[in-house]
Amino acid sequence: MYYCYTNKPIKLPLKDGNILIHPDEIIYLSSKNKTAAVYLENNEKLYVVKSIGKLEELLDEAYFFRCHCKHIVNLQKIRKIKKGYTAIKLNNGTAILVSRY
Repeated sequence: MYYCYTNKPIKLPLKDGNILIHPDEIIYLSSKNKTAAVYLENNEKLYVVKSIGKLEELLDEAYFFRCHCKHIVNLQKIRKIKKGYTAIKLNNGTAILVSRY
């Protein structure tokens, strides 16, 4: 496992308060309406009361990639990229679609 981020955790606003998460723990983020789900390595899913665009601003673009308008993936958690770059398979088995521009 790589630990290439800063040692500084990011603060995520939840409905019942805030939580500090180290970026290494994040596998991917997925948006729905104006909230986002953050999927962690320990199989925990956090519902954040912030848009995916605002969360993107908190993440280091060298390690996180917005592959779709609804998804941001941790580049170090990618297991496979489908031929033609249409989908990404993550270490936890999740398949994420990639937007075509």
